[in-house]
Amino acid sequence: MSHPIQITMPSVKAVLLLILLALPLRAAEDPRPLSEQERIAVAIVARYLADGRDALWNDLAPTSPFRALPREEALRELATRLGPRERATWTLHTSATDDIAFRVRWPSGYEDALAFRIREGKLESVRSLAEATSRPASPAPAPPKRESVAWLGASVFFIVLAFFFRSRLRLVPIALAAGSLVAGGAMLRLDRAPAKTPARAITVAELRALQPLREALANGRPATLPQNVSAEARQVAALWLLRAGEEAPLGDATGPLAELIRARVALESRDVRAAKAALDRAVLVQRDDLLREAAATLPNDDGMQYVQRMIEIGSRDADAWYTVAARERDLPRAEQLFRMAWQLRPVTREALARDAALLRIVEQRNLALLVGFNAAEEPVAAPRGRKAALALPAGARAFVSGELLRVDLGTAALEIPNGAMHAPATAQSVAATRWSEERDAAAMREAAALLEEKNPPLSPRLEIAVDALAHHNRWRDVLTLTEAITPATAEAPGSLLVYRMIALVREKRVGDARALANGKAIRARMARGGDAPTLVPLAETLASIGEYTTAIAMYHAVQSDQTRELARQRIRELELRHSLTTTFQTLATAHFDVRYAPTINPAIASRIGDLLEAELARLLARFPPMEFRRTAVNVLHWDTFQRDVTGSEHIIGIYDGEITLPFADVQRFNVDIVATITHELTHAIVAQATGDNAPRWFQEGLAQRMELVRDQSNAFSSGRPEEVVPLPLLDTVLENATDPEAIRGAYATALTSIYFLEDHFGPDAPMRLVQAFARGSNTDDALVATLKADATALDPRFREWGATHSMSFATNEKFPYHHWYSPDIDPRIRAGIRFSRRPAPKP
Repeated sequence: MSHPIQITMPSVKAVLLLILLALPLRAAEDPRPLSEQERIAVAIVARYLADGRDALWNDLAPTSPFRALPREEALRELATRLGPRERATWTLHTSATDDIAFRVRWPSGYEDALAFRIREGKLESVRSLAEATSRPASPAPAPPKRESVAWLGASVFFIVLAFFFRSRLRLVPIALAAGSLVAGGAMLRLDRAPAKTPARAITVAELRALQPLREALANGRPATLPQNVSAEARQVAALWLLRAGEEAPLGDATGPLAELIRARVALESRDVRAAKAALDRAVLVQRDDLLREAAATLPNDDGMQYVQRMIEIGSRDADAWYTVAARERDLPRAEQLFRMAWQLRPVTREALARDAALLRIVEQRNLALLVGFNAAEEPVAAPRGRKAALALPAGARAFVSGELLRVDLGTAALEIPNGAMHAPATAQSVAATRWSEERDAAAMREAAALLEEKNPPLSPRLEIAVDALAHHNRWRDVLTLTEAITPATAEAPGSLLVYRMIALVREKRVGDARALANGKAIRARMARGGDAPTLVPLAETLASIGEYTTAIAMYHAVQSDQTRELARQRIRELELRHSLTTTFQTLATAHFDVRYAPTINPAIASRIGDLLEAELARLLARFPPMEFRRTAVNVLHWDTFQRDVTGSEHIIGIYDGEITLPFADVQRFNVDIVATITHELTHAIVAQATGDNAPRWFQEGLAQRMELVRDQSNAFSSGRPEEVVPLPLLDTVLENATDPEAIRGAYATALTSIYFLEDHFGPDAPMRLVQAFARGSNTDDALVATLKADATALDPRFREWGATHSMSFATNEKFPYHHWYSPDIDPRIRAGIRFSRRPAPKP
């Protein structure tokens, strides 16, 4: 017996609620899974990287225009486009067209983007980014928005109609059935694969005559524009050269690469409108490699529109998801985006600690366990599932990190974002640091090769090598590789200008540093303005040698919204520093020039000078023999120090080439005041003893270790080793943390690490490290040379030691300045002392 369908108000509301809740879930952006066409293209690239160009012939479609050429000519044509396979890194990118996009990067720093077209399981064509698109791309299968949402809206309409027809029961089933059909159609429309435009023959330029040029650029060798080639090939060659930073005519070239270059030329002329127009033309082909480059080209927030479009096409680029997460103000949504990025490709914990916005998400959404922030080892993120494995050549070695699949094929590598689920069963899960370590090793090999050459040209290859040398504190080698940069040089890459300036200062070539600051290349950048990544470190380096006027001018030239407030604060401080040399009184001791304002009691400056000399004698007895150079000491009122120097209430002394103390109103000196003086003086000694090469963790740890205080806090005193900052991250946290508790924890860990080194490797271990840093070693190089283990290897031993050494650290030395003791301290200074010196737990 049948029963009439009854629709009640609660049931209609429930159905409506379920549909409305489903709408955002169905329309949410997700990284696109690999398509069958992409799987085929990846297999073709893998065969090329493993077996060379001959493997491409059997992969060509019968309709490929390359089939019209003799076999040898066709293979040369393909090899020219694909470039040398040795030491190349290929990365699959997301495309919203029927092109399969790859980015190729060679060790020289030169890179190109390639578009594959697959037809019936074979390779139809390959186009370089420098080639003009010969026909409009097929419509982009963008995430469901207008039509799909309209279908869903129609389904909601029919269900609502059923509600209003509830009094006519025979019409209700009709309305519900119509709504169900429409909703079903909407779901199918959302889920089905985008329709492909039937493939057609593509006219391609003949580029095989450019093979020597392609190989020269890929290997970082000098290259010039070839003469006896076709007009089409000549245009492609010009764009390849411009891409590599060489001079060539742009003319009326068309295509994505031509527009990207036009955008950069427009930005150099500060024509942002023209740059945006060129970038919009460049990204008409919706590929996330093009969108990513467009985003990197525009300064500040202007490039975010392109990052957002990457998300909309289902980008598999983890950096896009990290960027959107960092900009998201709604923390739950930011967490969702961060988790997606982390699963796509975990970043190293060091990179995470350097990004304040991402670190905020980790801290405020309790994601420390997810990223293993305080774990003894870098975390390893496994893929979420397994699907049919990709077809890979014999001998391929596969690695996964999150959803990133990387395949090593000889000296080449192929990266497939969101491809880990297609990895072979033999794939090894690795930490994110594996890739950074491999890049560093490769860069140091390039540096060694360049040091064998005479006068290497300014190029991306040189930038990569110099960056690696700077990371290893090899500043003399930096000077050798950047000798081509002189005050007469009109243009030079910003990173090379910065590194050469730092190297000149480190090697005490102050006169050459001043000349470079007034040279053509730096003056041109100041005139253009806005180049904070170059101008800010240049300004800081010049300020360290007293070139305040030039440093202030550089900060004035910075136009970025993100750095404007920093620039204002720093300008105030530099102006104060400049005035110290002209308006302040100077009291000279044997090793110090104590500068103080006329409003300050000279007896205070004298007492600070006496303390500095006494502590210098005590400290130098512990260091390897050295000659201490005269050092300026600035004595300020607390208000001036807090407002114009630090901008913080939690800092009570600084050393940045000069010692600055807010003790103008302290008439007598207790233990905490003397400890601050000792702390900053230790920084000066370590900086001079190591040529400014000592890392931050060592500087801060040793400076605290030398303080004459009764006891100090042990980082392991909480009894939770998992909360202690890992040794490999200590420098990064000290340099980038903004949370007061995180800063205090990092300082405690730095101090504890010094006690660990003394106890584990002997009382002279810190001083042996001083000598290693003086030879130009960075943290890991010095630790390996001195203690036979790097920071990663030491960290588990450090934690094991901490489990049995969690008591506070007591100072055995007597405080020799009791007759200078007085509690009469500005209460604001006392608050700063309480912050910086958390009371150690009682034994």
